[in-house]
Amino acid sequence: MKFYIYKGSRASDGARTLQAALGATMMRAEGSVYRGRANTCVINWGTLNAEATRLAGIAPRFLNHPEAVKLVANKLSFFKHMREVAPDFTIPFAENMEAALLLIQAGGRVFARTELNGHSGSGIQLMVSGRDSEMAAIRKVVDNNLIPVYIAGQDAVNPALNECKLFTQGIAGKRTEFRIHVVNGKVILSQIKLRKEGHAENPASNTIVRNVASGWVYGVNTVEEAAGIAEAREAAIEAVKLCGLDFGAVDIVYKDDTKRAFVLEINTAPGLADEGSALDAYTGAFKEIV
Repeated sequence: MKFYIYKGSRASDGARTLQAALGATMMRAEGSVYRGRANTCVINWGTLNAEATRLAGIAPRFLNHPEAVKLVANKLSFFKHMREVAPDFTIPFAENMEAALLLIQAGGRVFARTELNGHSGSGIQLMVSGRDSEMAAIRKVVDNNLIPVYIAGQDAVNPALNECKLFTQGIAGKRTEFRIHVVNGKVILSQIKLRKEGHAENPASNTIVRNVASGWVYGVNTVEEAAGIAEAREAAIEAVKLCGLDFGAVDIVYKDDTKRAFVLEINTAPGLADEGSALDAYTGAFKEIV
């Protein structure tokens, strides 16, 4: 089986490292001479354009149809779809500022998604009540410019919030965040978000915004012992299937007290280091699928 990778015009180190690992051919963004050769498989790396649709129609084996990629790429369409097909795995969300403020007034914490097609945390703003029980940690988020923060009743409303179409409820309290990689209905790799060594010396370290700047990274060392790993894997497999995808990296938060796993998003062009467990997992899984 000969592999082809289509990434369109987007820059993607993950696609390039996968190309090398599979001995695949990287396809042109436009004007490809590929006409559906026998015994070939096209891997669609996060694209949803017309060329991807053409390739999906002629390839003997095509992974991740652009319509499915389009569904999960837009955060609002993804959450609305998940609410319909898998409500148990879907975090409560609002579609306008007024409804978001009601969530906050009820004691909740909200993340506004000002970019519906953003990735790597772009366009996220935190919205909280001035009575939030973790205000000291929230001040760390503000002081270290991790993401914009709006404190209801104290701050002027950022115009972007009034235009925002998606507000997701933040999960407070004890929780665990996972990234579960799924290919062809199977979990090929499970990762857990952990504090980096030396996080205590990091002035930005906090438990509300868990990103690289605040000292959090994905690892694999303790994932098998983590509470909620079984529930996270089940939710990831279901989410990929229900969105019509062949593969994806699923971000999940598990809430300990309710023992529920919530699906945050599905990445159809996951980052892959030149060496590491993710690259090996995807390479082996794609070879097995064909």
